[in-house]
Amino acid sequence: MSNTSVAYVAFLRLHWHRLKLYLGFLRHGGRFRWNGELGAWEARKSLPGFAERGPLGVAVRSMRELRRWIAFFDNPKDPMYRWLGSIGHDGVLWDIGSANGLEGCTAAHLNDCQVVFFEPFTPSIETILKSLYLMERAKGVRPRTEVVQAAIGDKPGFGRFLMHTRPVPGETLNSLGDAVGSYCYGGRDAVSIGSSQWLKYASLDEMLETELPKPTHLKMDIDGLETRALAGAERLLAMPGLRHAVIEANGPTRPEVQAIMTRHGFVQVDDRRHGVSGESETGDLFFERNA
Repeated sequence: MSNTSVAYVAFLRLHWHRLKLYLGFLRHGGRFRWNGELGAWEARKSLPGFAERGPLGVAVRSMRELRRWIAFFDNPKDPMYRWLGSIGHDGVLWDIGSANGLEGCTAAHLNDCQVVFFEPFTPSIETILKSLYLMERAKGVRPRTEVVQAAIGDKPGFGRFLMHTRPVPGETLNSLGDAVGSYCYGGRDAVSIGSSQWLKYASLDEMLETELPKPTHLKMDIDGLETRALAGAERLLAMPGLRHAVIEANGPTRPEVQAIMTRHGFVQVDDRRHGVSGESETGDLFFERNA
C-alpha cells in the first residue's frame, strides 16, 4: 500500500470514529449547538437519574473535551456520580484539579450548591468559564461558583507550570516545575516540555484566608501530588464543617493519603478503582468525617 493510501485510510478511520462518537451521543439524547457568541460548541445532555433537573450544557472546544463529556457518568450507579448528586443545596464543593470542570459543573447543576474550581491550566480555565456562562444563560441565574487559577501545593508562592503537550483545550499532561518527578506512573522527568508559564502556587490553608466559601466537600484529582496538597491543608482538614472528601490516589500515595485522612478524623467508605498498572493502581478514595 502506498504512503498516500495509508494516509487516506488513517483519515477515514479517524473521521469514522468521530462520526460514531457523535451519533452515539445523539442516540442517547445528547444535542450539539454552535454558540457563535462564545466561539465554541455546546453539548447538552440529561444526567441519568436527574431528568427533572433538565439537561446540562457545557462548552466543548476539542475532541478530547467532547469524548470526556460523552463518556461522563453514563452509569448512575457510579460512586462519584452518586457523591456529586448528594452534596445538597447547602453544600460547598472545593474541586481541586478541575480540568475542564465536568465534576464541578455537574455538582452545581444537580444541587444548585456552591462550587469553587481550582485549576492551573489556562485552556481549561477558559472552558470552565464558558460552561458556567452557558449554565447561567440556560437557568437565567448565575451559578453559585468561583474560579481560581492556581496550582495547589504545600505552600504559597510562584513557579513554573509545564505543558508537556499542546496548550489547547482538553490536554491534561501538565506539571508543576518543582515536582516533575513526583507525578504518578514514575514521574515526568523524561517527558518533553512543549511550553510553560509562571503562575500562582497556593496551599489550601492559604485559601482559607480568602473570602471563598468554606468547603463541606472536597474533591482532589492532581495526578500524584495529593500528599503534597494535603500537607498544605492541615487547618482545612481539621475543620468540623468539612464532612466529605474524594481524593484520587495511586499505589505509592494511597497509604499516606489514608493515614493523613484518618489522622484528621475521617473514615474511608468507598474505593473506586479505575486504573491498574503494577504498583501504580489508581482509584478514588471516598472519606466521611467520623461522627
